[in-house]
Formats: sequence, C-alpha cells, structure tokens
Amino acid sequence: MKQLETLRNRIDNIDNNILTLLAQRFEVSTQIGVLKQKKQLKLTDKKREAEIFKRLLAMSKNTSLNPMLVKKIFRSIIDEVIKNHKNIT
Repeated sequence: MKQLETLRNRIDNIDNNILTLLAQRFEVSTQIGVLKQKKQLKLTDKKREAEIFKRLLAMSKNTSLNPMLVKKIFRSIIDEVIKNHKNIT
C-alpha cells in the first residue's frame, strides 16, 4: 500500500532527525559536564531540571503529546546525562 509506505518513510525520517538532535544534545551536555568538572560544580542542578520540565510540560500542552510521556522521556534523557557527567569526573 503506497500510502502506508509513504507514512512509514516519514516516520523513518522523523526518527533519524530525533536521533541526530539527541546526539547533538548529548554532545553539548558532555561539554557542560567537562565545564562543571573544571569549575568543581555539582553534577546535578535541580533548579535547572525544574525549569526544563516546566518549559517542556507547558510546550506539550500545545500539542497532542501526553505531558506525562514528555516528562518520562526527558527524565530518562536527564538521568543519562547525569550518568555521563559522573563518568567525566
């Protein structure tokens, strides 16, 4: 079915973009981890995390995305960033 194939190709392209953006996010967060290590800053910043979640949950309300899914996805991303920061130190 041509329409199904077209939609699946669109999904594949979106997935590729998500992966590319996620890799970019982790590259920047690694730079932050190195900077935190040099400046002897704490690995976690609860205030910053709260700001991120507030912003993303507000954005999710303007979409068809479930805010709890958004929170779960970004909690997982932030947890992985923290693990990476621990490996830098």
